[in-house]
Amino acid sequence: MTLPVNNGLYSRHLRDLEPLRKNWAWLMLLGVAFVVLGMLAIATSTITTLVSVVFLGTLLLISGVAQTVYAFWVRKWSGFFLSLLAGILYGVFGVFLIIHPLEGALSLTLLLGFVYMVGGLFRIIASIMSRFDQWGWALFSGIIKFALGLLILLGWPATGLWVLGLFIGIDFVFFGWFWVILALSLRKSDAKS
Repeated sequence: MTLPVNNGLYSRHLRDLEPLRKNWAWLMLLGVAFVVLGMLAIATSTITTLVSVVFLGTLLLISGVAQTVYAFWVRKWSGFFLSLLAGILYGVFGVFLIIHPLEGALSLTLLLGFVYMVGGLFRIIASIMSRFDQWGWALFSGIIKFALGLLILLGWPATGLWVLGLFIGIDFVFFGWFWVILALSLRKSDAKS
């Protein structure tokens, strides 16, 4: 196989992908699976939202128990009470999300809306103030992020039922397409060699 560009960085990246080349079909299958799961998540965004909230609650409960056990394990440490408090709070929040997934989804969606608005506002201000090369793209990205946050908040509480599931589904679709494109390019480079 001949490299189209013969600089060190490009050839190093191609060598890093060499072990994946013979497994391109598995990567393609992984990508297609993520695209299909993403489309299902988008189609059933309310169910995906509730399942993801329960899953997050389970993770928080497990980490809360682990943090609490760790606090008692090192109880002579000066940070014992802070570690114990963190474990208890993780556990309580995890149990709340598991028992009340709808309320948890509403709360997380409200938080997500504020995070998007504030993050978008900061990106807008930073791009206008710094005016680096291609700063317009950062400005555009900030405007989109701010608008998404505003739409989430304006539609809340109804958006709390489906936004998390929709975002998870979109992420799965794009992640899947990444693997599909990588698999196709590996297959193409394998055919040339």
